[in-house]
Amino acid sequence: MEQNITESAYFFKLWAWFDRNKKQVAWGAGAVVAAGAVVGLFLWSQQEKEVSAAHALSSALVARSFNRTEPPEAMLKVATTYAGTQAGAQAILLGAGELFASGKPAEAQAQFERFLREYPTHPLAAQATLGLAACFAGEGKLDEAAKTYKSSIDRFPTANTAPQARFALAGVYETQGKLEPALRLFEEVAGADLSGTLGSEAGMRAHELLQKLGPIAITNRPLPVVGSTTNVTILKTK
Repeated sequence: MEQNITESAYFFKLWAWFDRNKKQVAWGAGAVVAAGAVVGLFLWSQQEKEVSAAHALSSALVARSFNRTEPPEAMLKVATTYAGTQAGAQAILLGAGELFASGKPAEAQAQFERFLREYPTHPLAAQATLGLAACFAGEGKLDEAAKTYKSSIDRFPTANTAPQARFALAGVYETQGKLEPALRLFEEVAGADLSGTLGSEAGMRAHELLQKLGPIAITNRPLPVVGSTTNVTILKTK
């Protein structure tokens, strides 16, 4: 009984406060509604922007499929117009890839760097890093290429780009005359992709390097362990 009386007294006090401050309460409620409306409008506009960006990107891709001479700038225009969207991010990568394929590694490099600057945590950051490294290699900047390939491997060790990065880094090392590090990387790729095209190519490149390094290199190598990448390469040299 006493609890009911206490609760009733509390209720009447609360009601009296509300009656005295109903204007302020109304303003507060209005502010909450207004804030909710602003947030809702923002989310709606973001969704609309994403939809428009996706439509613009698909239109550019369709135009590209019918007109192979369409310049990469069409993709980059989508990226600029719809910056901050998923389609805008993809448009940068597609435009950068087209620039690289058309023999413009320096321009492609700028776009890959733009992607990594504007979308550092994007799921496609591994692809962008790999593309950036390829641009350095295409420009003959082998030290920068090696550093970027290494960064790609370290940052994204489980990404589907990791084997390609290892293979490409091995190629850079081979060009630089760093044959033993190149051999180890080729062996890693070969051992991880026994039946794949990249693994087969890596195995052949490893075999060629073993021939260059000579029998001393093989003699000084640790004994092969069944299932290891070293074992795989030595078997291929027979």
